[in-house]
Amino acid sequence: MGRMKFCSEYVDRAENQSEHNVLNMKSAVAQIYFESGESQKGEALFEELTNHNPTWGWGWIFWADVYSGFVKTENKDYDRAIQMLEQALQIKGLKDRQDVLERLEEVKEEM
Repeated sequence: MGRMKFCSEYVDRAENQSEHNVLNMKSAVAQIYFESGESQKGEALFEELTNHNPTWGWGWIFWADVYSGFVKTENKDYDRAIQMLEQALQIKGLKDRQDVLERLEEVKEEM
């Protein structure tokens, strides 16, 4: 739980909640919840993160990553990962668009 505590405290102390490092820390907290079996909490945190920062492509990528890639087999849900990434691509002004497209292709190849 040291990683969770560090990331949470970093976010709590940050003045600019939209700053890149803070967004990364918020994603890490959501990922940790998924890794610890609390997927509903992680899902809620990712939803909050992407609602407040919809154009941050990496937020969507990190969310999709909890359903694909190096996660436990029982947690894999390629359809959900693809849904996340395709939803991101519909957002006007999406940053890191190329990264989202690349991750979408990686997930489809992994299927």
